[in-house]
Amino acid sequence: FSVASGTYNVDRTVVLTVDTAGATIHYTQNGDEPTEADPALTSGGSVLVTSSQTLKAKAWKAGMPAGETVQAVYTLKVATPTVSPTATTYTTPQNVTMSTTTPGSTLRYTIDGTNPTESSTAFAGAVNTANTTTYRIIGFKSGWTASDVRVSTYTMNFGTLAAPTVTPA
Repeated sequence: FSVASGTYNVDRTVVLTVDTAGATIHYTQNGDEPTEADPALTSGGSVLVTSSQTLKAKAWKAGMPAGETVQAVYTLKVATPTVSPTATTYTTPQNVTMSTTTPGSTLRYTIDGTNPTESSTAFAGAVNTANTTTYRIIGFKSGWTASDVRVSTYTMNFGTLAAPTVTPA
């Protein structure tokens, strides 16, 4: 396999090769033992990994015993979200944007101190932040492991307000 087992934040194209000339590689993407009835490719062919899975492959050639099964476990995990501008103290309201480098993922956030779930508010555009607010943000994508939580606190410090006056006294 051209890509080792591991955790990745983007789809992976895995090239399968075999040393025996003329052998056919059969593979599964659900962890089952490959058989000659499973999808096949020749040495140098590729398999697209678009969700977390166990990829197994085995080679066959007429007149020879089947090869050993090889496998790799791929965990696809949404990249941890980022925020802009940087979470810090501001003296004016801020328009907060959230993003991730994982294509096709959905970012969801909360402001009540709980971690987001797949039913939490989806990020759909800049969020005007005029009060001290802590965002907890997680990225979700079907068939993938959710991202780590990003916790970002925006503190608003508008200075000391002038004492009110009453007219007439």
